[in-house]
Amino acid sequence: MTEHYQHRARKRFGQNFLHDAGVIDRILRSIHAKPEDRLLEIGPGQGALTQGLLASGGQLDVVELDKDLIPILNQQFAGKPNFNLHQGDALKFDFNTLNAAPNSLRVVGNLPYNISTPLIFHLLNNAGIIRDMHFMLQKEVVERLAAGPGGGDWGRLSIMVQYHCRVEHLFNVGPGAFNPPPKVDSAIVRLVPHAVLPHPAKDHKLLERVVREAFNQRRKTLRNTLKALREQRRDRSSRRRRQPAPRATGPRRVRAPGRPACHPACASRRLKHPGMARHMSGLVPTSWPRLIRICCPPLLLLRPLACPILATRSTSASSPASSRTNRNLNRTASPLPTPSR
Repeated sequence: MTEHYQHRARKRFGQNFLHDAGVIDRILRSIHAKPEDRLLEIGPGQGALTQGLLASGGQLDVVELDKDLIPILNQQFAGKPNFNLHQGDALKFDFNTLNAAPNSLRVVGNLPYNISTPLIFHLLNNAGIIRDMHFMLQKEVVERLAAGPGGGDWGRLSIMVQYHCRVEHLFNVGPGAFNPPPKVDSAIVRLVPHAVLPHPAKDHKLLERVVREAFNQRRKTLRNTLKALREQRRDRSSRRRRQPAPRATGPRRVRAPGRPACHPACASRRLKHPGMARHMSGLVPTSWPRLIRICCPPLLLLRPLACPILATRSTSASSPASSRTNRNLNRTASPLPTPSR
C-alpha cells in the first residue's frame, strides 16, 4: 500500500487512511464476510479494507467522494467481477438503487468523523434493507452510541440509534494506525437494526423532536425544557377549536315571509349592511324600527308617510287622527304615497 500514500489526504474530506495490517485483519474478522453476502463500503480510501472484503467472495459496492481516488481504486480492483464503484456523496446516495433484498445489505466504512452522525441517520432511514453496519468512528462518538441511561454520554444520539439498532462497542484503535494520524482515538462499532422495534413510537417525528428538545439544555428540568413544545401543541389545538363554522353560500332573503315590503331605498341600503341581514329577515322583529332609522335616514323627514312598516309600528303610540291615517296608508297599494299639504 505504500505506493499509494503519495496521494495527499484532504482535510476537507476528513481523510485518514488506515494502514496498520493488524487492525485491518481484526476489523475483517469482526465483519466475517461470506460469499453470499451483499456488501457496501463507504469511503474505501486507498482500499485498505476493500481487498479483504473482495477476498471473501461477496458482491461489493463502494461509494467514494474524492475524484482523485477513483483511478487508484480502479487500478487495483476494476478487474474483480464482484467489484462495483460509485463516485458520489454518501450523504446523498440513494441506497435503494442497489436493489438489495430486505435485511441483506452489510455496510462497512472508515467514516470521516465530521459526517459520521448525519450519515448514520441517513442509513437508518433505509434500515429495512440493512442487515448490519460496522464503522470506524471517533471513540467519543462510539461511547455515546453505546451509552446507557443515567450516564454523562447518554443523549439524543444514544436514544435515536438504540431505538433502531442494537449497538456493540467492539474495540479501540490508536492514532498510529492511520496516515496521517488523527488527534483523537478511534473505535469500531457494530450496529444491528432491530427486526421488530422493541418500543415503537406512534409518531416518529414527534419522538425525534421531543428527544432533541429534551437534551438541548441538559441542566434544565424536563418541565421547563419541553414548555415551548407543550405551548405550541396547546395553541394548535385551540386554533382548531376556534375555527369558525362555514358560512352559508345561498342567496340572502330580501324580506321575511308575511312582512310588508319596505321602501326600495331601504332594501338597497340593507344590502350594504350584511351584518343586519338576520335582523331584516325577521329573526329579531323588535328591532325593525331601529334598523329602518339606520338604513333609511333620509326617509325620516317623511315620517310616518315614508315607510308603511314604521307607520305600523307607531300605531299604538300615536293619536286617533294619526291612527286613522296609518290604517288608510296600510290599505293603499302604493309603497310611497305622496304626502298631503
